This record gives sequence, structure tokens and C-alpha cells, in this order.
Amino acid sequence: MCINFIRKEKPALYDDLYREDNQNNEQISFAEKTESLHSRINQPDMLVEKSARTELIRNMIEKLPVQYKIILTMFHLDEFKYDEIAEITGIPEGTIKSHLFRARKMLKENLIAEFEGEELWQ
Repeated sequence: MCINFIRKEKPALYDDLYREDNQNNEQISFAEKTESLHSRINQPDMLVEKSARTELIRNMIEKLPVQYKIILTMFHLDEFKYDEIAEITGIPEGTIKSHLFRARKMLKENLIAEFEGEELWQ
């Protein structure tokens, strides 16, 4: 989750830690940049929205068939690797990959059906 967040936010490179502000020629530190990002993330409305989204996805996962729900949960929530899931469940690794693909597809279809006609979040 953290890696995806960092990729999405594209953090500043070392050279960008300090930059010139064109309006008043002041340098803005990396700490000031991250502070504004941190305050945006912890806004109450953002936290409530994230919590509601998480709860919705968990409920949709619960509606999946058992074999898909288990593999999807182990891979994405518990962060097990394919070989670890295969060892625990006794299912071949190729089958796990196939079930995971089908589970994601089914989850996506269920979410689209649930929110048909509404604008989905990015």
C-alpha cells in the first residue's frame, strides 16, 4: 500500500528537495512539501471516505465464492506470495494465479454493477 502511494504521489528527487518559489524567491523545504501532503491525507472527510471505501470493498469480497475470497484475501490483504498460498492451501501455483485473476474480475464486475449509473472514484 505504501509503495503504491509513493508511486502515485511521485515523491521529490534529491535535487528537488529545495526549489525556488518564483513569486518571492523563497526556498520551500522538503519538510514543508510533505507537511502539506500529510495534512491533506489526514483531513476528516478523506479519512471517512477511505474508511467507507475500505468497508465496501471488504463487503464485496465477502460476497465472492469461497475459493476466490480466500486467495484474494491471502494475496492482497495478508500479502502472501503465490508459493506461500500454494503451500498453505495445497492448490497449484498456476491455479492460484487463475483464481486470483477471476476473483479480481468478479470483484470489478460486482463493483460496477453495484454503482451502475454513479460516478466511480479514481
